[in-house]
Amino acid sequence: MTHVRQQIRDRIITICGGLVTTTTHVYNTRLYALVPENNLPALLVYTQNEVAEREMIAPSTYQRNLSVMIEGIAEGNSKVEDTLDTISAEVEAVIGSDPGLNNLCVNISLASTEIDFTSESEHPIGVIKLSFECLYYTAANDSTISIT
Repeated sequence: MTHVRQQIRDRIITICGGLVTTTTHVYNTRLYALVPENNLPALLVYTQNEVAEREMIAPSTYQRNLSVMIEGIAEGNSKVEDTLDTISAEVEAVIGSDPGLNNLCVNISLASTEIDFTSESEHPIGVIKLSFECLYYTAANDSTISIT
């Protein structure tokens, strides 16, 4: 069985896998090589950090707050900001439609959005980083099962 953290990423990849703008270009990493550009627009899904605290009421349980990043990436052109906003709207809608991520968490909600542009690839690209906070619980001795 896999850690609930991985199950959360996998669920997000599944529900984001059919979006109109990014289609099936959804990757479970922040290290995905963004060339060739025919793979854009795309989504990168990864976790950044997690804070875990023992529950006082149920000491054998951890309350976990996980930071999940969903990066939308589009080729830089005159409409790149519009494309990034469309990606954001589609991701926010699909996450908002499944705030418990199929009972993996208590709630996932948008915490912040950051927009940037880079010329690290052959062509300039625009990036929108959506940071989501995900609250979930696990047993102290089994991080593979979510307690909701």
